[in-house]
Amino acid sequence: MPTIRPRPTPAPKILRCADVIPRCPVVIEGQNEKDVLARGKDHVRTDHHIPEIPPPMLARLRGAIRDKKPRR
Repeated sequence: MPTIRPRPTPAPKILRCADVIPRCPVVIEGQNEKDVLARGKDHVRTDHHIPEIPPPMLARLRGAIRDKKPRR
């Protein structure tokens, strides 16, 4: 009989804005990359006053999203 294994749960994601825009203290957390990216784009538009995010900055936002490490 085959073993049924549960699907691994994806790790929560985190984006530190300072990884994209120096000295910004905002940290965005979410359950997946799509959620974190959407919230990150909203943050850039409103808090950094960049209404149209240029493609290179959008690529940097995507690249800065990491798995959130569990607390020890």
